Amino acid sequence: SHLQERYLYLPAVGAAWLFAAGWERLVRRNVTMAVGLLLLMLAGGVAGAAARADEWRDGVSLHEANARRAPDNPWAWHGLGLAYLDAGRFPSAGSAFEHAVRILPPLAMSWNGLGQALTGQGREPEAEIAYRQAIALAPTLAIAHTNLAIALDRRGRRREARREFETA
Repeated sequence: SHLQERYLYLPAVGAAWLFAAGWERLVRRNVTMAVGLLLLMLAGGVAGAAARADEWRDGVSLHEANARRAPDNPWAWHGLGLAYLDAGRFPSAGSAFEHAVRILPPLAMSWNGLGQALTGQGREPEAEIAYRQAIALAPTLAIAHTNLAIALDRRGRRREARREFETA
């Protein structure tokens, strides 16, 4: 996944050093083979980049590809939910967050995201339940308290909203 790729940077330094040492030996022995190998690697790199370019076009496509590659990873679905929220695609965001909490029920951030998706759809009573679940799992999650306060305020429950704002 794109999240795991970042852990490959440091080991890649060692691989690059070994490659450079081998490359130097190959160039000294057979320049024609070295040039052919270089062109083959270049073509492979271009093909690989072209294949992944569509996935990296925007946040939604990146996270959709990640969720396809890691369907049992709750963080992949959480990231997809956030990308859908950013794109204003609230029903899709809700589905992604629901998928995340089915895989890992104590994932408080996904419960909060589900609340945001439900709020975006005007489903405040359901959003309140999701925010309360997030708070039950992570009582210090300030954003869940803030989002619950906003949901309560929109429903005219000012006193409860104020308590949640103060807790946040």
